[in-house]
Amino acid sequence: MPSSEKEVFLISQEDEINWKIIKKLVEKDYIINTSRSVAEGFGRVYETPPALIILHEPLIRGKAFKLLQNFKKDNLFSHIPVLLVSPEWKKKDILCGSRRRR
Repeated sequence: MPSSEKEVFLISQEDEINWKIIKKLVEKDYIINTSRSVAEGFGRVYETPPALIILHEPLIRGKAFKLLQNFKKDNLFSHIPVLLVSPEWKKKDILCGSRRRR
């Protein structure tokens, strides 16, 4: 099923962040789907690809990071942009697709 230009998938466990992001996107007439886990979120994204995925950083550790890497390697989905919401990451880490060790 082709994605709509107005479909966004938000993956985050934090209600306050979800509320702020959803409120802004709804004001611009976007359709938002949500998930609280990366595994469930990417499973649903495979079924119905959105135009954009917004992923809140605290979820992107260990297995979640591997899921994101595999998703971006998949030729069917590599064109879908993924926006990482994270005040802690350095620009270089995000551009290189790496994550820093804590």
